[in-house]
Formats: sequence, structure tokens, C-alpha cells
Amino acid sequence: MSNPKLVDVSKTSVQNFISFMRKVVNYVFLLLVLAAGFFVGKTYVELKPEEKTHLSVQSVDQVSIAVDESNQILIINRETGEYQIFSDSVGITIFKMYANRIYSTQPQ
Repeated sequence: MSNPKLVDVSKTSVQNFISFMRKVVNYVFLLLVLAAGFFVGKTYVELKPEEKTHLSVQSVDQVSIAVDESNQILIINRETGEYQIFSDSVGITIFKMYANRIYSTQPQ
């Protein structure tokens, strides 16, 4: 006959092993998800197109400045017709700079 204590010990050890393996699988899955997220982020940074910065200063003879209906400022190159659009906050800041310059040059 089989020993009932031995059967109970083997059942509990099997259950403990299964519980342990479930925890291991959960941690492995978590690590795989974290690694996949890391590599997706790394790949995105490598493939993301670089933003162009405009460092050139252009004179008033070269460009025209306009404001559209949504208060965005447009700087239009007179020779090529190419234009750049800036948000409304940039337009307001430039307007304040010009207004301040005109106000400060006025005789008191």
C-alpha cells in the first residue's frame, strides 16, 4: 500500500513547483515585454527623422511676413516662394518685439 503522507507530500510539492513555475513564467514574460519596449524605443529614436533647424538670418529685402486667419505667422522667401509657418505664440512675440522697437524709437 502507498503511504498517504508520501502522496500528500508529492501533491504539495507538485503544486508548489507549478506555482513556482507560474511565477517564473510571469517574470520572464514581464522581462520580455520590457526588453521589447526598450528595443522599440531605441529603434524609434534611430529611425525618427531629424528636425531641421533654421539658423539663417534673413533681411526684410529677402522675405515677406504675413499672418493667416489662425494668427500663425508666415515667413515667405521672395525669390523662391517657399514659406515657413510658425505658431501664433511666435507671431505674437515677434509683433511685441517690433512694437517695442517702434515705441522705443519714437520721440518722447
